[in-house]
Amino acid sequence: MAAVVVVYVVIAAVTHAFPFAKPGHSAAHQPIVLPTVPVAPGTSPAPLAELLPADVSASQCVTANPADYHFAIPGSMKVLDCQPGNGSVTAFQMDSFADYAKAWVNFNKWVGTYNAAADAHCPAQGGIPRGIVPWSNTYFPQRDGQLLVCWTYISGGSSFPSYAWSFPTEHAFLWATGLAGTSFSALDTWWKANQTQTSSPSPPAA
Repeated sequence: MAAVVVVYVVIAAVTHAFPFAKPGHSAAHQPIVLPTVPVAPGTSPAPLAELLPADVSASQCVTANPADYHFAIPGSMKVLDCQPGNGSVTAFQMDSFADYAKAWVNFNKWVGTYNAAADAHCPAQGGIPRGIVPWSNTYFPQRDGQLLVCWTYISGGSSFPSYAWSFPTEHAFLWATGLAGTSFSALDTWWKANQTQTSSPSPPAA
């Protein structure tokens, strides 16, 4: 894929996508966890385009209508639908930490990963249909609620490996899905190679 947690109209956004996976570090069957401490007061999030994966360019994205999604996105500030060529990446950013937290929960309830049994690996192992693990990179040190979620997205009778990862400090999350028939293994390889941004977002994560 050429660059990044995410949809057109459920199906459009779903038909294109990217997945990513990271080694698991937490206990198995953990539920979605929200940050216990929000971003420091007065801290401004980085522009959404600066959070995209290394091989996804903002030129490959269009601004999408939040109303086109099948889950509520309170305080939506921007939604980018990106089509790099071999999948799709949708990025969501809200206007406050509180609205980000609500949107992240709404999204996970919609895709069936909220408070559901999950493996501590992505891709999930042992026949478990979904996984939840913490993630971090050079620009975003590990922190509470900064999670990578993986599952199989079903649309129009087809299956799409999917990943979504959250940026609590940026009031944002991204969703990537591979093309129909793409393996989680391939998506994982892509994510590991591109989940770090090409340069430090500005301002840097608090």
